[in-house]
Amino acid sequence: MKQETSHKRRGFISMLWMPLTLYLVMLVTSFVVLTWHDTRNVWKAMDATLDFAVARLEQYFNAMSNERAKSEIRLLDKTAELNSRIAEAGVITNEQLDQYAYAQRLTGIVILDADMNAVVQTTIDGDAAAALHSMLQKPTVREIVDYPVKAYMTRTQVGSRTVDFAAVAREDAPGLVVAYAEREEEDASDMKLETLFSGFTFEMNGTVTVSDGKTIIASNSAEIVGHDVKKIEEGSIPHAQWDESGRLHIVDGMTAWSGKRTAFENYSVYAMFPDLAVYNSRNTILLYGTLIYMGIWLCFAWLRAQQSRRALEKNSEQARIISAISEIYCFTFLVNVQRGTVRIIKHPVEQLMKMDRTWSMNEVVQMQAAQNVAPDFREAFISYCDLTTLAQRLKENPNLTLEFRDPKEKVYLMTTLPQNYDRRGRLESVLMVTQDVTAEKERERDYQLQLKKTAEDAERANIVKTDFLRRMSHDIRTPINGIRGMVEISRRYVGDEAKQEECREKIMTASGFLLDLVNDVLNMNKLESGAVTLEEKPFNLRQMVSEIVTMVEGQAWHENVQVSCKTLAWNHENLIGSPMHLHQVLQNVVGNAVKYNCPGGSVTISCEEKGFDGTTATFLFTCADTGRGMSAAFQQHAFEAFAQEESGARTAYKGTGLGLPIAKELVEQMGGKIHFESELGVGTTFYITLPFRVDPNPPKAESAKPEQAASIKGAHILLVEDNELNMEISQYILEGAGAIVVQAWNGKEAVRCFSESEPGTFDCILMDVMMPLMDGLEATRTIRAMQRPDAATIPIVAMTANTFSEDEQRSREAGMNLFLNKPVDSVKMLQTVLECLKMGGENAL
Repeated sequence: MKQETSHKRRGFISMLWMPLTLYLVMLVTSFVVLTWHDTRNVWKAMDATLDFAVARLEQYFNAMSNERAKSEIRLLDKTAELNSRIAEAGVITNEQLDQYAYAQRLTGIVILDADMNAVVQTTIDGDAAAALHSMLQKPTVREIVDYPVKAYMTRTQVGSRTVDFAAVAREDAPGLVVAYAEREEEDASDMKLETLFSGFTFEMNGTVTVSDGKTIIASNSAEIVGHDVKKIEEGSIPHAQWDESGRLHIVDGMTAWSGKRTAFENYSVYAMFPDLAVYNSRNTILLYGTLIYMGIWLCFAWLRAQQSRRALEKNSEQARIISAISEIYCFTFLVNVQRGTVRIIKHPVEQLMKMDRTWSMNEVVQMQAAQNVAPDFREAFISYCDLTTLAQRLKENPNLTLEFRDPKEKVYLMTTLPQNYDRRGRLESVLMVTQDVTAEKERERDYQLQLKKTAEDAERANIVKTDFLRRMSHDIRTPINGIRGMVEISRRYVGDEAKQEECREKIMTASGFLLDLVNDVLNMNKLESGAVTLEEKPFNLRQMVSEIVTMVEGQAWHENVQVSCKTLAWNHENLIGSPMHLHQVLQNVVGNAVKYNCPGGSVTISCEEKGFDGTTATFLFTCADTGRGMSAAFQQHAFEAFAQEESGARTAYKGTGLGLPIAKELVEQMGGKIHFESELGVGTTFYITLPFRVDPNPPKAESAKPEQAASIKGAHILLVEDNELNMEISQYILEGAGAIVVQAWNGKEAVRCFSESEPGTFDCILMDVMMPLMDGLEATRTIRAMQRPDAATIPIVAMTANTFSEDEQRSREAGMNLFLNKPVDSVKMLQTVLECLKMGGENAL
């Protein structure tokens, strides 16, 4: 953990110092270049600003000079006019001077004698008097008295005022006439020195300052105008040593300035620029450059972090995979192919995993071969672990494995999994894992044995089926041959009634065998496909057993076999179950007992109630015969489909080999068991145990009443059949019983006949299911949908050779009431018609 933390710290420092060093180099270089560039620009800006300031001052002083000349000339003209007036008047008073001064907008007038003493004057304030006195002391002014053609004009500053003076020689006596006027703002030009640069904005927030050596008299920064220049130099513009070109760079606390000074007449002109504005582009570029660089570095760091995270996830995933693999495998080695070193990740000996050392491949191979590989497999194991050929073998076969055994005969499977490749694509490391596959091998062996057994069973079943088909070829052709032969014989003995009866009896026997054969095959197919649906209906067990005995007695009489039935202790005989299938089971077992018995033999049937749990009674059915019995070999396959004791051709019509399999399947579906005991040449006894629910509402015993013989005479029947032979047979049976038959040869014709008839015309409809144009199901649905009183109530019987339960279900869903199987039995047909007539009578009521 410490090593991993140290590695991460070194990786972070490595990722930090290189970009930081590059940033510092770029920052210093950019700072020097941009500073040089901005300094050069500010020097240019200084020169341009000072040139503008000097030009502005020149413009101002030129304007002021023109205005001063005009003002002084006007004052001189007014003074000369006053001199002329005094000469004409001779004497002038102070009041007259005041009036003239007011009229001419003069500030003051003084009339002097030759000694420069005031003769007459207006009121003069102290500052003006001092300025006047100073002016009169000038030789140029005194010379005017001696040279009257001369005149004197001047402008001087009196306090905060600007005053123009004019002097001319008196015409009436030696002396001077002096007039002065304070310069009024409205007379002055629009240009003022103190506002000469007001409103101007210079590049890089520059400041222009004009000083007369004491006071700042003009600037574009209004707040410093009027300040003492020394204070400014000590404060906002500190005093410093200017270079020969007049340039200066000064620092005052947190503020730095770059400036330049020049002289114009009696004024000093300064152009100063704050470094914050001078180097604003440099600072902005460095700031945005830093931000961009930081953004790039952060993106790079994020990408590196994502790459590191993915690498960490990949390593973690590899670690998890290796850990998971280690749980599956008993030996796990991480091998560096290029160095020939091994890291033991999983080993049954925990001390080897705890040792913090790197193993050589040779050490591990020798240790494994000696301890965990059987001698017969060591040479193959050492060859498999050869690192010099490992890369080539993996290229040829990526799924490189080795199966070997250990000294204890356990089976292991060793697999090599490539892990990493270097930049040149050479194999760098692999994971060698070994799994204990002993259990898998045993399961595989068992599976192979089971597969072999299944194949043998399938082959045996196929042989049995082939043998069955071979026998069926004989068993089907034999009765067909008998039927055809009897027909030929009956044609020869047309007048011999006894011979004709014998032929008819044999034909019926042969056709009965064919029917049983077809029924057995179909029943077996139903059972194998799961198509058999058990019933849940009440029945009387005593009555069923009696019916079965009655049925087999005729067969037993022909075979010269005696049938007896013993009824043991019964407490319940009214049951709920599937009587049809119980009847089939007992008929198959008892029928076989008669069929395979010996002449003069016997069959004994018994039924005993073995238990009752309150709702369900369990019965044991026993069928014992004194027939030929079964061999021990055949007893092992007696319940297999198509199995028969005799394999040779038979001269008598026997079974299909499906009776017992059908009985066994039905018994098991009803929740019972069937088994037998047999001895060859002695006989066979079958035991059938079946549970049935006891009927909680058994029918009450009714006294026997004489029944009148039922008849279908006069019944109107719509017979629908597409086969001419079947039509003829059915019509013969029905008309022979007195019924009136209307023929229809397909479903469409049946619908037409019914729809065109008056309601109540037909008592029932016998409908074939499979017909052209319109089948029986569609015809039934069409009839049921008609808007007439008898459409929903007329009994419809399905006649079909299909005996599957789903066929019967489809017929009932279509609207048919009863189901009559083909080939048609005359008794069954007449009973079905009678039941239809009974249903029609109930519906009529």
